[in-house]
Amino acid sequence: GWVDLLAMLGRNSSVGVAQIKVVTARELVKKGYYPADPSYKNISSDSISKISSKHLHDYLANSKHSIGFAAARINQLIDRWSPFENFAEKPEIIGTLYSLKDADKQPHKNPTANYRGLQIAGQFYEIAKRALRP
Repeated sequence: GWVDLLAMLGRNSSVGVAQIKVVTARELVKKGYYPADPSYKNISSDSISKISSKHLHDYLANSKHSIGFAAARINQLIDRWSPFENFAEKPEIIGTLYSLKDADKQPHKNPTANYRGLQIAGQFYEIAKRALRP
């Protein structure tokens, strides 16, 4: 659709099932949250700044990679906010931070969940827990 076209033209739109922005993906690779992918030599902390937005967009459009970037983003958020908040029993806060444009602003104590974070925790988190049970 239009969003994918804009991303391929270099716009910073969300891509793939996890809705990761191209700029966010670059940052996650640079900071070591998303490990180098040996099957795709351009995705490494050394070469990520050289890859075009279109190539990164296409990479993020693959569900396998999109989900990997989602996990990397969640790890980044937890690392950044963990000195202020324990997320062990608060998936709604992780969902809220993941959904916010400004989640990288200054972390603080007692963050609150928004509607999207509550929806993620109430619906999707429960589905994931059931799917991942041994």
